[in-house]
Amino acid sequence: MRIRDGPAAVTEHDRRNHSAGHCSCYNLLNGRWPVLGRQEREGLDRQVRESEDLPARSMQASSRGRARVVLAALKGGDQMRRSLRANNWLFYGMRSGLSGLRQRAVRQPLSIGFSLVELLVAVTLIGILLGLLLPAIQTTREVARKTQCQNHLHEIGIALLAYHNDLQAFPTGCLEWRSPANPTQRQLAWSAFLLPYLDEQALFDSLELSMPFDSLENSSAASRVIPVFVCPTGSRGTQLEAGRGPCDYGGIYGERIQSPNHPPKGSMLIDEVIRLSQITDGSSHTLIVAEDSGFADGQWINGRNIFDQAFAINTSPDFENDIRSEHPGGAVSLLADGRVQFLTENINLTYLAGLCTRAGAESTHER
Repeated sequence: MRIRDGPAAVTEHDRRNHSAGHCSCYNLLNGRWPVLGRQEREGLDRQVRESEDLPARSMQASSRGRARVVLAALKGGDQMRRSLRANNWLFYGMRSGLSGLRQRAVRQPLSIGFSLVELLVAVTLIGILLGLLLPAIQTTREVARKTQCQNHLHEIGIALLAYHNDLQAFPTGCLEWRSPANPTQRQLAWSAFLLPYLDEQALFDSLELSMPFDSLENSSAASRVIPVFVCPTGSRGTQLEAGRGPCDYGGIYGERIQSPNHPPKGSMLIDEVIRLSQITDGSSHTLIVAEDSGFADGQWINGRNIFDQAFAINTSPDFENDIRSEHPGGAVSLLADGRVQFLTENINLTYLAGLCTRAGAESTHER
């Protein structure tokens, strides 16, 4: 059945479609204009408005959905915390312990410093380290001092050979040995005559060689300290002996180890000079000067700084002048050819006695 109301006819089927909210595309395509009632037009207008408000409502729904998700998460977090507080005793104990520590740290000031035990341990460790380091440091220093002592004797050896080259003989060991029977003797030492060859010409010129070593005329010059005559290891150092400069080296007068020293067997004699040609044992096997460290009469101007060897090295009593030093294990010596040699304390005494003689025909090899 058709209803004719307007320019186009609307079928009953079309009316049912419009009442259901569908657009009658069939009628529009067929050129027919649908006839709508008041209720139908209001419904159509409402659908149009709702379609226009759809994006806003979607955003509102999304916002409400996110809000519901956040609220659910917060509720879930609260439930989780309540569960942990109720059931997880380890978490609760750690939290309580940390809270207590924080409160105590706030109440008690931080203590900075060392306890007595820590201080004692630190001091002990430092003492142990020093005990280990000091011997090594002392050994290194002694090596340097020993090398310097050898250099001193080397300079003396060069000076002796230069003296021999000029005068065709070594200097006399002592000029006018003083004895109780002759207390006015000059007793001038070999080391005093060697001064011009040790770059001490001015000092040599200031000496009164016609006067005794301990005369007032020689007191000023004799008080000079000559470094080449001082062993750096010696405890005396540069301290004066009876107001005169020290000398830690003595001339070899002979030996008393195997037999008496009469006549004297060495290369530094009293009132007598020795030439290289008289050293028949060989200049490389004959001592001419050696260390005599710390001897009270060891003064570079005093002729008592010669000796005949009677003891093992570093074993003579204080009143004897002999080969001795403060170097550990031995003493430094000078051979007649200018070579420096370190003699150990355990050197064979027969060999040592042979070194102290110039013409004894002893074995030239240590046994």
